[in-house]
Amino acid sequence: MNVKEKSREVLSQFPSVRHAFAYGSKVFAQAKGPEKDALLDFVFVVDEPSKWHKENLARNPRHYSCVGRMGGGSAADYVAKRIGAGVYFNVYAEVGNERIKYGVTATDTIVEDLKYWKSFYMAGRMQKPVQHLVESQRVLRATEHNILAATATALLILPETFSKDMFYRTVVSLSYIGDIRMKFAEDTNKVRNIMLGSASELHQMYNAAIQRFASQKMVYNIEKQQWSQEVHSDARVALLRRLPPGLLSELKTIVGYETPLDTLAKEDALRTARAVVKGGDTSELVMRGLACMNRRSSRRQAMAGLLSAGWNGTIAYLGRKVAKSYRSKRSGA
Repeated sequence: MNVKEKSREVLSQFPSVRHAFAYGSKVFAQAKGPEKDALLDFVFVVDEPSKWHKENLARNPRHYSCVGRMGGGSAADYVAKRIGAGVYFNVYAEVGNERIKYGVTATDTIVEDLKYWKSFYMAGRMQKPVQHLVESQRVLRATEHNILAATATALLILPETFSKDMFYRTVVSLSYIGDIRMKFAEDTNKVRNIMLGSASELHQMYNAAIQRFASQKMVYNIEKQQWSQEVHSDARVALLRRLPPGLLSELKTIVGYETPLDTLAKEDALRTARAVVKGGDTSELVMRGLACMNRRSSRRQAMAGLLSAGWNGTIAYLGRKVAKSYRSKRSGA
């Protein structure tokens, strides 16, 4: 049984979902291969999380911590929305012979994040390869917005000339810049491993966006290994205007003035873009903006993880991550 068949079999043990995807090293190759104890990772997108958790609690009560079982599913939804970054994870769940981790998020939440980078947690996850198991056209359309935005962001970080591999490495890195887990609980070679192991999947994900940017004279020589782009002020402004409101709002704060996310209009995006270009090194400012978003969402999700996994589950999961991080640092020393 291949991974996709196995994933679909796992999915059949849960209540129906609007959209679902699998991800991680057990689904997509990484340069060093999957860890022996790697979990099969999923995200389930549902219209009404409280209702879904209630039904899932009846089917799979052992998947939930004591907090997650409270309120018949309403507590899990509360943890996701009010404490976490919009997603509730159950870790080390046993489904048949598989040990899995699965997150549950609302359709509206993931669509908003993909289009606007409101928290950047799910948007960042979906900038790397995922295997769609159940498809919602609404989610897939929002994913296209996310890929275009990630392409523009990567180009803003990159220099005038860069390799194809540098582009993909930069795209993969966007959701890790500033993530608190990278300091102590993630493989320090994670970006490289994903980029090298999933090169064909990344090309498939980003090729249409790159072709679109090339047709608009925003990137050149994409048929070669070495690509190039214009880095003058007008070119930077054009790319900055393509960024989602969430990142633009962070950049506004960094350069000295702030507008609420919900009121960031197109005209204001142009003013923000011009202010960022005048404010210093555009690449550095964009990375600072990403770091702010990732730091905030990873902290929130870490707090939610303490509640959703329970103390024992959190210790076990973090222990595995810290050990993995330690091994990667030793191998790179």
